[in-house]
Amino acid sequence: MPPDIAVYVDDRRVGRSPLSESERRVLAGSYQLRLESPCYEAWTKSITIKRDATISLSMAGELRVRRGALTVEAVNESGQRADASLSLNGRQLGSASATYEVDVCAASNGVRSTSPTAYELSVTQPYHVTQARSFTFNPEQPRQHFRDVKMVAVGKLEARCSQDADIYVDGQRVGRTSVTQDLAPGTYKVACGSLE
Repeated sequence: MPPDIAVYVDDRRVGRSPLSESERRVLAGSYQLRLESPCYEAWTKSITIKRDATISLSMAGELRVRRGALTVEAVNESGQRADASLSLNGRQLGSASATYEVDVCAASNGVRSTSPTAYELSVTQPYHVTQARSFTFNPEQPRQHFRDVKMVAVGKLEARCSQDADIYVDGQRVGRTSVTQDLAPGTYKVACGSLE
């Protein structure tokens, strides 16, 4: 059994996994065993324990990882649907025009987190400012829907000075001799040298 799962016997909480020796002791009889965790779907099983007997339960393949739905609607500056790409915690997901199933509690190196994971969502489109959103799924209603994520266009400025000198854009130093920089559409004053 994974760690940190609440264990209930007939609606009485007996502890969190792994259970201690005393928490595992139950009188003979029939019971409803229930496991709860924000990271897994609730699991219930009827069990019967006979006097002076020990039972072993295998949950292999029975505990289901709780999954959430992520939907992103990216729009351009005119409010029309934008063809943007999504990545989650640095991993590419695909297009913003789909719904993705995401683990509520992510696994890293084969070990699942015991609490909902904080996710960083990046919405990207060529020649647009990357939009970022942070979220954590609510295990009771694991659905995240980001509506109208506005993609703002950018242009690319390439500036080179004929000699070794500082480069300024609207009075702000942005580099030396040669620079490439993304800028929002507009008019800018570009200068090489010193502003003195």
